[in-house]
Amino acid sequence: MMTQAELREPGDDGSRRFATGIASWTRRLVLGYFIAGLAWIVLGGTLVAGFRVPGHLATAVEIGKGIAFVALTTALLWWVCARMRRATIEAYDEAVASASAYQLLFESSPTGAFILDARDRRIVAVNDAALATFGWQRSEVLGADIERTGLFADPAALHAWEREVQDSTLPVHSSLQTCRHRLGRTLRVVMRCHSLRYRGQPALLVVTEDRNTELVALAEAEDARTMLESAERIAGVGSWRRHARGASGTWSPNTWALVGRPPLPGGAAPPLDEYMGWIHPEDRGAFAAAVEGLVQRGEPIDLRYRLIRGDGGEIVLHGLGERRSAGFIEGTIQDVTQRIAAERELGEHLALFRSLVGMLPVGVLILQDERVVFANQAASRQFGYADPESMTRTPLTDLLSSREIEGVRRQVDAAGPEPQFRMRQMRCADGSTFQAEMANMPVTFRGAPAVQLVVRDMSEQMHLWAELSEQHARLRHLSRRLLRVQEDERRQLARDLHDDIGQSLTAITLQAGLAAGATDEGARRACLDELVSQCQQCIDRLRDIASLLRPPQLDRLGIAAALRNAAGRILAAGGPVLDLQLDLPAQRPPQEVELACFRIAQECLTNVRRHAAARRVTIQLAAEDGALHLVVADDGKGFDARMTPDPASGSGLGLVGMRERAEAIGGELRIESRPGAGTRVQARLPFGAAPQAPTG
Repeated sequence: MMTQAELREPGDDGSRRFATGIASWTRRLVLGYFIAGLAWIVLGGTLVAGFRVPGHLATAVEIGKGIAFVALTTALLWWVCARMRRATIEAYDEAVASASAYQLLFESSPTGAFILDARDRRIVAVNDAALATFGWQRSEVLGADIERTGLFADPAALHAWEREVQDSTLPVHSSLQTCRHRLGRTLRVVMRCHSLRYRGQPALLVVTEDRNTELVALAEAEDARTMLESAERIAGVGSWRRHARGASGTWSPNTWALVGRPPLPGGAAPPLDEYMGWIHPEDRGAFAAAVEGLVQRGEPIDLRYRLIRGDGGEIVLHGLGERRSAGFIEGTIQDVTQRIAAERELGEHLALFRSLVGMLPVGVLILQDERVVFANQAASRQFGYADPESMTRTPLTDLLSSREIEGVRRQVDAAGPEPQFRMRQMRCADGSTFQAEMANMPVTFRGAPAVQLVVRDMSEQMHLWAELSEQHARLRHLSRRLLRVQEDERRQLARDLHDDIGQSLTAITLQAGLAAGATDEGARRACLDELVSQCQQCIDRLRDIASLLRPPQLDRLGIAAALRNAAGRILAAGGPVLDLQLDLPAQRPPQEVELACFRIAQECLTNVRRHAAARRVTIQLAAEDGALHLVVADDGKGFDARMTPDPASGSGLGLVGMRERAEAIGGELRIESRPGAGTRVQARLPFGAAPQAPTG
């Protein structure tokens, strides 16, 4: 802003110095001329009288004296006038330079200024800064009444300002006024007024200072402070500032709210010793060390500590602090009590999640940028890694066969909200492969997008499926064989009934006819005896057939009697020697267990008779550990126990039937044999509840 000296009328200093110089030289010239004239008169008369100049010469002397005086005074006046001329020129040049300097200062001042004629309020001068501040055009405002410029929107405000300036006793009157820009917007302007003379006339210099930017900045600063306090309240944060070497400092309102104590006047911070008394005793040492490190060595504070609030409650604060400027330290505190509780709960949930994921029987992988960042124990076992940690950073391409890579990428890109399992061929760490069902879904892991893969190893299931398919095939073949056997048995039964029973009945019929037609009592008696014999043979044959279909001894007498009867009938005279070892409890096993045991033994004995060419057969049957243990062993030809049954030829299906009977009641059957070394069949048939075996 221009000073008061800068606002004087141009040329004022030079004119004043010029007038002062003229007055001084005038006084000197008059005084010198008076003194010189007196001295000349006195000294000249004295000299003439002293030398007693004759009268005719006295006149000449006086004339000469007068001429000399005139010459001397003329020379003196010339010298004085020459100096006055030089002084006048110098004063004029200085006045012109001063006026130019003042004019330049007025025009180039960054602060707006204009000059009003004190008589009629016309603007007689204005600088560029004022034109820019109020949007004026120089040609429009020069010579115009200030009221016509629209500087004051309200004439009453203009008159009030004029009265304030006139009534002011201060050299410079200053006031904040509401002005108007040429385009209509409102300006808040500080006006400083100073009376002066401009070009010989009374004038008023008005220096303006636009406070809009400053006021807006102050308003924005206030808004920012309000927003900061609001943000501190929302975030549970308080800020502080303290002198590093003294007790002075400030706290924000929310800092006081966090510690639960009434604020000091002016937002002053409490003494550090007093604040230390609020901190939990176990945390004071760490806090003091952190403050000392910040003050003495400039080490930033990053510390969590407990504090006792004014209401007695305990909170956990996270304090941050650093040295911002020379001599001052500043920072924040934040209430992290709930965060710590949430972190603890989150840690517990995370540990539970990891435990649950670790116990899952399926592999779980999390990938970022197609690399493993998390794997559970099942996944490391599936892919042949030592532990889950060794799988981290493994590329996805190392876990898939080459033909699956693009398909899996497309599956990942097309992932929906519901995971879809698809069969994939996976690759282990050793290069081997296995079939697995794989599903994927997008997740967030450690704050970044990731893909979660769930891998279900299907190797065992596929093996089971293969076994199940094989079992189904065996069952189908067995069913066909059973149907064929049933048909064969029916055919054999029909043949036996036709050939044996039918012929016997025919013979009985003929014999009865002979007996009826015999006239001789002896002949009739012989016919009747033969008839009785044939009827008995028919009955015995019917019993044999019924025994093959369902041994009656099994129902009436139990498994031991049924085995003895079956072995004696199957291994008839001329067959192998039978060694029967039975050790059964008094309480009979369930009927289905006895039937399965009998049929397995019956099949073994039939195989021995048909195929083994054995000399000795041993049957062992005992009850132990809640199960029947049956062993049928022979010293016959034996066979390759690893041989696969041939459904087409029916080879080995009897062995399959025995195994099916044992498994149907929850038991197991083991066959040991090799060519030339005989055969040993072991069956374990539990007494417990089991699915009902087929009867017969």
